[in-house]
Amino acid sequence: MKDDTCSIEGCERRATTRSWCGTHYQRWRKYGTTDTPPRFQPKECSVEDCERVVRRNGLCEMHDRRKKANGDPLIVQRIMRDDEARFLQYVDKDGPTPIYRPELGPCWIWTGVKHKRHGYGRFYVGGRGGRYIQAHRWSYEASVAPIPAGLTIDHLCRVTRCVNPTHLEPVTGAENNRRAAEARRAR
Repeated sequence: MKDDTCSIEGCERRATTRSWCGTHYQRWRKYGTTDTPPRFQPKECSVEDCERVVRRNGLCEMHDRRKKANGDPLIVQRIMRDDEARFLQYVDKDGPTPIYRPELGPCWIWTGVKHKRHGYGRFYVGGRGGRYIQAHRWSYEASVAPIPAGLTIDHLCRVTRCVNPTHLEPVTGAENNRRAAEARRAR
């Protein structure tokens, strides 16, 4: 009867295919030889002077993230760090002209994140560890002046998603409520 052990010297496993055991046969299929494959040698990142291990695309994890975020693995900060440029990408300046006060001109409609209950736009400022503020308040403070203490911003156009600074006016809470009630009666 024929010997049923692997034909590779030193291997005592049972032969299955081509007179080799399963391990040697799989090595031959994968690497073209039955010899033990070389140990994995991690590659270094392709960015000059970076000695980190490659994650994918020839880049380490850090440089891969930078490339995804900015299109270039060497750019450290995001391209759109400027709050004003980021703010304007969420504004539709071709909004409707308010029915209540057409002389104001078109509304600038906030297309970004909105507050679930009130419908006011929300704008994130401050980078990591920052906070959301109401988009119309940011628009007024960035374009006109800081909002005086104790005052709130009234939308003269009565459109809560409008961030056009010419449609915004700082008033007391009582005045804002009076104007809102007057606008509801005028409908």
